[in-house]
Amino acid sequence: MKRWDKQIILIVIIIAASLVGILAVLEYGQQHVGSLCPLPAQNTVTESLVLVSYSTYSSTNMTLNPRNTRSLSWKVDHYYVTDSNGNQYWRPSWTGPAGSSDTVVTVPVTIGLSCGSCSYQGIPGAFSQFTAGSTYTLNIVTYRNNLFSFTVTA
Repeated sequence: MKRWDKQIILIVIIIAASLVGILAVLEYGQQHVGSLCPLPAQNTVTESLVLVSYSTYSSTNMTLNPRNTRSLSWKVDHYYVTDSNGNQYWRPSWTGPAGSSDTVVTVPVTIGLSCGSCSYQGIPGAFSQFTAGSTYTLNIVTYRNNLFSFTVTA
């Protein structure tokens, strides 16, 4: 064998040994480090909201009446309303109503000029009020970040 052949073989052996060492460290880390630094637990506590009733009070005001069927308190963090064309009002940064287990809570839903703190996404002017007979999707997001979707007709 020539001298450079021996050097190439030595380099290949060093690289292979390094890779084996790296794989061993990674395997050890997967088996043992996770127990030393566990990941935070996922939120397993969820509400279970069912829509008891809803009412349309004006062309820009609707009320949802959901009930939480789980044994825990809950609170509305924000909501968004989508029309059949995908235009959407979103109400962030809102101190929504709260409820306890098995109680019906009134959730006021406003859009258009009735909701100064709402954000609108969609075709300008296409969805500024609830239209009688039209269907809307109302999504409630709780402070635990759980989403509940209800379909209503104005």
